[in-house]
Amino acid sequence: MYWRHCLQAVLVRSLLSVMIFAGLRSVRYYKEVPGIHSILANDLDPAAVESITRNVEFNGISLNHVIPNQGDARYRYETTT
Repeated sequence: MYWRHCLQAVLVRSLLSVMIFAGLRSVRYYKEVPGIHSILANDLDPAAVESITRNVEFNGISLNHVIPNQGDARYRYETTT
């Protein structure tokens, strides 16, 4: 898949994923893209963050690797770049 090749080419160690809703894409990235150490799964909606947490745990992934976060993605992006 195209996205997989792009991420592998950059040697991703961590990823900021925004407007996540249920966190399924973050779970998929963590499981399928080699070399990812952590993903910050960010959403502004508290219900979405609860869904992210449930889906990460359901898929057997540590909350240290796919990290649910409630916050403004614009602020989070500015502080991580």
